[in-house]
Amino acid sequence: MSRQDMDLVLSDGINTAVHFIEKSGEFFPFGVVKTNKGEIRHIQAMLEDPRPTSDSVCEVLKVSLREGGIAGDYNTVAIVSHVELTDKETGHMVDAISISIDDKSSSPILCYVPYELNHGVPIIGDIKAGAGSRIAFMN
Repeated sequence: MSRQDMDLVLSDGINTAVHFIEKSGEFFPFGVVKTNKGEIRHIQAMLEDPRPTSDSVCEVLKVSLREGGIAGDYNTVAIVSHVELTDKETGHMVDAISISIDDKSSSPILCYVPYELNHGVPIIGDIKAGAGSRIAFMN
């Protein structure tokens, strides 16, 4: 079940980020969780700063997700954010959706989904995945 949960959170995170990009051209980092009741939920960080840095939003999300993981409220968590990557072939900067996923029963993963805007419509590239870091579960 854990790999399926991770795939579900990944898919939801990508779809939600694409929706925000289509609507606003950008998005603030947000969390996606699968609860212990099987529900998918989105988590936002509320900060006083009207334009906080992505790093500060991610730090607040990590604290919240860790608390939910320790309390047993979540089975799978993810932080979704925008990053810029350097294309190894061209050396150009590329926009990407970053999704860091942690699951209570599986190893964490980090995924990148490059995209480019074509007349305001995001064109999604291939998902790149690798080893990630723990967010909520310390096993």
